[in-house]
Amino acid sequence: MEYVDTLPKGVRSIQLRYGDFQGLNGRFTESGDLRSLDDLYSIELNSASLVQLEPEARQLVNLLNQYGNYQLGNQLHLGRINISVNPEVTYALPVYLHGITDSWTIGVAIPIMEYQNQIAVSHTAGNLEQIRSQVSGSLAQVDAILSRLNTDYKQAFFQTLAEKGYQPLSTKKDQFIGDVQLISIHRLVQKPDQQQTLRFYLSLPTGPTPDPDDLTAIGSLHQPALKTSWITEKPLAKNLRFLGVASYQLNFQRSRDRRVPMSADDLLPDASQKHNLSEDPGDIFALTGGLIWDLGTYWSITGAYQFEQKFEDQISGAPSGRAQYLESGSDREAHLARVETTFSTAKAYRLGQSSVPWSIYYEWVSVFSGKNVESSILHEVGLSLYF
Repeated sequence: MEYVDTLPKGVRSIQLRYGDFQGLNGRFTESGDLRSLDDLYSIELNSASLVQLEPEARQLVNLLNQYGNYQLGNQLHLGRINISVNPEVTYALPVYLHGITDSWTIGVAIPIMEYQNQIAVSHTAGNLEQIRSQVSGSLAQVDAILSRLNTDYKQAFFQTLAEKGYQPLSTKKDQFIGDVQLISIHRLVQKPDQQQTLRFYLSLPTGPTPDPDDLTAIGSLHQPALKTSWITEKPLAKNLRFLGVASYQLNFQRSRDRRVPMSADDLLPDASQKHNLSEDPGDIFALTGGLIWDLGTYWSITGAYQFEQKFEDQISGAPSGRAQYLESGSDREAHLARVETTFSTAKAYRLGQSSVPWSIYYEWVSVFSGKNVESSILHEVGLSLYF
């Protein structure tokens, strides 16, 4: 949660934060429906997708469609390749802040991230045997193709990934430095009836560059950006304050290698379709409104709702007409619920009731609705020391 606080002149602070994202195996689709990643990433082996895994499938589909009036080729379904994924992201975030003046604080944040993804691939059967029983002995060419047809589609899927130059799809565990942030906090208004602060976060592309050969890479890293947040707090009643935040994140243009689909149905673009693209990620706008309840000298509780909108990416450098396959679905909308409880001795220190100023907090954040966004629950704890 963002607040209006700045540090007094000459005061420094070290914050140690730890966060754990849970429930990342679900995603809100374009229509707003929540679906599991297993369903979204699994591949139905119908006549359209089968031709990408089985070289003779196209010929088989055409021949079966010529058999009788039943369009058996279009009905061909060789089951489903089930791709089970369970991503987990945790981070440690040390933050250093320094009060330059009573109204200006600067700082730096260095995220240390751990990314795990448990992946399992399996295959469920389709209607091959039923179709085989209908046409067996009727068309020699069909019989010949059916006899050669690969039925181990789990292995065929792995082989296709290898032939197209993708990394093996297996459980992974990586640890790395994310995108470092430079922070500048400016107090605009400090009155008994209102406080306002402006915050700037400059993200440097220090995180790993997304690998176009890695189907499980985190695409949002290595992204230069400037986020500006306007924060206001206003007393409403005794021990109750309104918190409002409006933020805009300007994502700067970047260049990176990406595989460009040949069509909307091209699930696994070939290595030959790898291009260096100029990518202008959509900016992000967010509004937050909530209440802060002060429970005496030490404790406070904040509850807030946040709306977030990311605009569609703009991509250039792709073959004519094909950038749309990467741009489509890159916009997103998210609705978040946020709850934070804080224990702080800062007020008691100013009153001479505590010898050491420090604070600790716990925050719970849930993405409970949206479009083109992962559902998730974030648990974050943080400890701040002042000196």
